[in-house]
Amino acid sequence: MKKIVTAICMLALVAGSLSAKPKDKKKDAKKDAPSGPMTYVLDFADSNAGKKTTFEKNNDYYQSTKKDSPDFSGYIIGRLPKKGDTVELHFKGVSDIDLPGIMGCVMDDSPKANYWLNVISQKDCDTPIYGPIKAGEVFEGTYTFTLTTNVRKNLRFMMFYDHGGAKSAGWEKVGKAPTIKWQKTDAVTTDTSDMVEKKAPSTPVEISLNLADSAKMIEMQAETENGKINAYGAAISIIDLFENSIGRLPIVGDKVTITFEGTSNRDIETPIRAALYESTPAVNWWAELASNNWIEWHSEPIKAGEVFKGSCTFEVNKAAIDGVGVRIYYDSYDGAGAATFIYKK
Repeated sequence: MKKIVTAICMLALVAGSLSAKPKDKKKDAKKDAPSGPMTYVLDFADSNAGKKTTFEKNNDYYQSTKKDSPDFSGYIIGRLPKKGDTVELHFKGVSDIDLPGIMGCVMDDSPKANYWLNVISQKDCDTPIYGPIKAGEVFEGTYTFTLTTNVRKNLRFMMFYDHGGAKSAGWEKVGKAPTIKWQKTDAVTTDTSDMVEKKAPSTPVEISLNLADSAKMIEMQAETENGKINAYGAAISIIDLFENSIGRLPIVGDKVTITFEGTSNRDIETPIRAALYESTPAVNWWAELASNNWIEWHSEPIKAGEVFKGSCTFEVNKAAIDGVGVRIYYDSYDGAGAATFIYKK
């Protein structure tokens, strides 16, 4: 059930139509976006999706429909919310049925986020937003959280009940779908459309990225072909590493060094190799981005519990479009098995 909650918990940060921007800004009114953390104030009644939210059944739980889930993508196009930013969700609404409460998550469902990226913690997803709710009575509140990763393009809030989190909270099962109509609060929704973020370098750079900044634990899982295990590997999205360092995805001419220092829970006898790639619809789900892909990332045998360091430099010969990741793997051999890498603090 937890997996279902996690999948749902991608509170939608969906892009809606840019034509739904709250207001037009003059080009000469643009200002530099702040470099440090921001607080975004969002009122459900200002959502690009409109002033009501409907729900639908999904297996044995209910979630807000995508078309009616509060969407604020039209407000954030100048300066996208980033990891560490604070978001205040303000809401005032009326439900047409009783509810023990609602929970929700924030997500980005844009192509750049591979269509489903939760941007808040699972703990926040499993925290009640409000409850109980009585049919026909106005309920009002604020839900505050901190982003755990960068928004790539879209920002949407999805709500749900009758799921595993609701059961853990002791809520009684509802078994039917409500419609919630939103009213304006006193909150003023943050609009960054008049902001301009610092321009990313347009010329090639040499950059070193620590994989542990994106993945503290790496699961090297079995990979099969024709029913036979031929390797153990992991594919890790590193969009956030590029966004946080140079503000763009790799371009032709970049030299990208990927490092990781940590321990393995088991011995590994064969070298670990690596490749830089993109897996999005823009490249038909697979494109190699480096001329020297599949180079050795770590060459010596690894002993369980002993610190090892993986490192290699990719020479980018194909620009990324909507995403970037690194794949690492080691060949199967007699006695080989899946391994877990934990970063060294």
